[in-house]
Amino acid sequence: MKTISVKLSDGLARELSVVAGKLGSSKSDVVRVAIEDYMRGSCGAGRLSCFDLASDIIGSAEGPEDLATAPDYFEDFGQ
Repeated sequence: MKTISVKLSDGLARELSVVAGKLGSSKSDVVRVAIEDYMRGSCGAGRLSCFDLASDIIGSAEGPEDLATAPDYFEDFGQ
């Protein structure tokens, strides 16, 4: 799991402490859940493209660069 640092206003830091206390959770857990909800919510950031989801593996395989477009590769396809 990665660690990040975030600067919060005094008021937001107090709210975070109160919410974490009420839930019996750590402040990190509350922040993590809030970020997950935000990323999956209506902000649009939760709508990742296939490229976004696969960007860490794109280019990791070897093969012809024109595999999807060159007709020669489709001669016996489906037979």
